[in-house]
Amino acid sequence: MIPDSKYWEAYGYVKTGNSQNLQAILYDFAISLNEQRATSSKTTMLHTATFYGKVECVGALLQQNARPDIENSRTATALDDAQHIKDEKSKQLLLICSKLPQNSI
Repeated sequence: MIPDSKYWEAYGYVKTGNSQNLQAILYDFAISLNEQRATSSKTTMLHTATFYGKVECVGALLQQNARPDIENSRTATALDDAQHIKDEKSKQLLLICSKLPQNSI
């Protein structure tokens, strides 16, 4: 299992939109992208990238098989977040990936 410090480092890259460092840390460590660690809201990194409109991070997470169908504590998926903040680029990526079988992303 990945150390908490590396998980939160990756989460920080997502929140700030640093897709290059995010991709590097995803490559170096086996981070569970579908884990709902982010506070009591039970968000995933994909929720966070979408909420903050970090489309490059959304793409990087989807390429690493982040699941777009996971609900947070508000029963919202990452797609719901993209629709809420009107992030069309992330919304399109999520719509495309949600229609693909999980192993073909």
